[in-house]
This record gives sequence, C-alpha cells and structure tokens, in this order.
Amino acid sequence: MTASPAVMETKKAGVFDDFVDIITSPSKVFERRQDGKFGTHLLILTVLCVVLFFVFKNAMEPIFDAEFSRNAAKMMEKNPALTQDQLATMQKMGGTFAGIGFAVIFPISVLLVGLVLWLVGKAFGATQSIKQSMFISTIAQVPTVIGMVLGAVQAMLLPADKLTSQYSIGFSAARFMDPDATNAGILGLIGRIDLIGVWIIIIMGIGLSVIGKIDRPKAWAAAAIAWVVAVLPFLIPALLA
Repeated sequence: MTASPAVMETKKAGVFDDFVDIITSPSKVFERRQDGKFGTHLLILTVLCVVLFFVFKNAMEPIFDAEFSRNAAKMMEKNPALTQDQLATMQKMGGTFAGIGFAVIFPISVLLVGLVLWLVGKAFGATQSIKQSMFISTIAQVPTVIGMVLGAVQAMLLPADKLTSQYSIGFSAARFMDPDATNAGILGLIGRIDLIGVWIIIIMGIGLSVIGKIDRPKAWAAAAIAWVVAVLPFLIPALLA
C-alpha cells in the first residue's frame, strides 16, 4: 500500500523545516502535521526564546532599567521603608529571574492559547482535537522569535532615551504612548495588538482552517477570540490596579 503524499512529506520534513515553512507556506505545515505532535516544537521554541533573551540582555538593559525604575517608584509609594540597596539587589536579581520566569511563562501561555483555541474552535464548528490545537498554538509562535530579534536590533540602534518601556521596540500603537501616564493593563492590551500578534493570529487561523476543516473567515475570527481570551488573565490585574 502506497503512503499518502502528506505522510511522505511528514517523514521528509523535520522540525526546523516546519519553523521555516510556517513563515513561507503555513498551510503545508498543517497539512503534513495532522498528528498534532507539538512537544519537540514547543521545547525548541522555548529554549530558543530563552537563549535569545540572555543573548540580547545587554542590548535590552535600558528597557529593563526603565521598567524597573517605574515599578520601583510604585513599590516605594507602598513601602517607604525600602532602601536603595534593597532596590539595587532586586534589580540585579530581576534580570536573571526574568529569564527563568520567561522559560516558565512562555510554554504555559502557549498551552493556554491552545486550550482556548480548541474551545473557541469547537464553537465555530472546527473538528480539531485538543492535541492538534496545541500544535497550532505552538507553531504559530515562530513569529515571536522574529519579533525578539527585530526588537533587539532596535534596542541596539535607538538612543537610550527612546527606550522608555518594553513597547518602545514593539510594532503597535503602544510604542507611541507614555508608559508613565497610561494604565499598565491598557498599555499591555494595546501593546499586544501589534504586527507580530496579528501574524500569530493569521497563522493560527490558517491552522484551524486546515486541521479543523472550517472556512478561513471563521477560523481567523476564532483565532482572534482565542488570542484575546488567553491574554486577558495576564492583563486583568494591571487593568484593575
């Protein structure tokens, strides 16, 4: 019995082929990855993002300092007993723990998006399994890597006084907003409506359409809803602050 073209292509294509093809030919990736296996992809993406975080750490230092100074001022308001030495220790430890935190939060957020995508997709009539939804949300994060590189390049080229927040190197309207005068939750929500975020939603929609077997408009609507629902838990505390 002859194997189907999709099965043969899956055997030939590796994980890194998927990372390249999801940018150039996303439909092909989802056609050949119907099995929904996502563990290796998620592990590699997580490791890659963490490595890039530490590689670009020095370039991003002005942004880290600006964010810490903003948070330090709030901490001093709540706890005037804090000393400059204590704040300096927090800042020093924060850089390391931020990378470790990213290594934990990144895969959790990807899995959360996958779960929400599965639920929302079902409401739109999609037939994908939860495992397939996890693969869709995982492989759709490839633009995040590109966004990290582009952000670091900007951090290297822009004057330090222009790097006032993490959104200073983003591709959203939050880039032009004053982080000191804008609610952190609103800034975070607007900051996530950027070119990279839209790109991720487009890829998720294509995946939901191909694997879940629904038309593209419905798939993109479901992907957008899933993305918004998944990021809200991270933003609500800031919105209510």
